[in-house]
Amino acid sequence: MTLPSSDRSSTPVSTRVATRLVPQRDTGGLEDTPAGATDRDALIAHLGREALHASKNRDFSSAYYLDDTGTRCPRLYRVDSAALAKCQYVTLTNKQYAAVLVIDIDQPGEHGGHPANLAASVREKFASLIARNIGPS
Repeated sequence: MTLPSSDRSSTPVSTRVATRLVPQRDTGGLEDTPAGATDRDALIAHLGREALHASKNRDFSSAYYLDDTGTRCPRLYRVDSAALAKCQYVTLTNKQYAAVLVIDIDQPGEHGGHPANLAASVREKFASLIARNIGPS
């Protein structure tokens, strides 16, 4: 709202206010949609499991253990456990269907977690797929 003063006309005067522009990050057309508690609960309900096969790092061989008979068994974590929260990778498939595909394709040594952190070649490939309406959902 502009108030006229006695020495000026009553016509509003426009002013420019300096604003900080946030640079647009190249995401290759992918949206940054972090998962929340609702998404987590929906995925767990979809999977129909109370425990997940998980690994604390990329070396999934540590995600197995040998039982008393020498059989290699997956190390399972309850979905509500603090131990699962320490894991970085989880297997989200079963023998009937693949529930979801999660790919870790950020650049080694760089922060991940946002599509802008993907390797440039990967972003370009995603942008090409998205332009043809066959990108990830």
